[in-house]
Amino acid sequence: MNATGHWPMLRLQKWPKTRSHTQTTGRSLRSEFLGKQVIVLADVGGRTLDETVKRAMLYVMTNDVALKYNFTGKEKRAFGEIHLWETVYRAVKRNTQLAACDRQQVASAVSKWLTGARDRNGRRAAREKRYREKRGQKRLFQEDNQPET
Repeated sequence: MNATGHWPMLRLQKWPKTRSHTQTTGRSLRSEFLGKQVIVLADVGGRTLDETVKRAMLYVMTNDVALKYNFTGKEKRAFGEIHLWETVYRAVKRNTQLAACDRQQVASAVSKWLTGARDRNGRRAAREKRYREKRGQKRLFQEDNQPET
């Protein structure tokens, strides 16, 4: 984990430098790197599927990045088509309490987490405020504890 608290996904010190080297050892390096990612990610743990997915996803991406993805790729980037999906899935499966979960269950939990990105970090309150102002309704709260007019 780096100083910002997020996982440095592309840090691999012995990444192949030439095309021929990549062709002969690239697969084994990628496989080894994926295995290490899974082990690290599995350590974040969780008691339930939703909690484990939440903790894993928060570990690998910021909310701003999550806003750019959904699981299937309709109107956004497809999380289910990138290698990180496989890493998250394998990490969840390493949890002994969740070993019986299938791909669809994990995909559903990831999709739910990605959908919730639009409401995290104060965005839900801001969205509600815009909605109410657009409709001309009173706000639910006043700043500085001022009484509503």
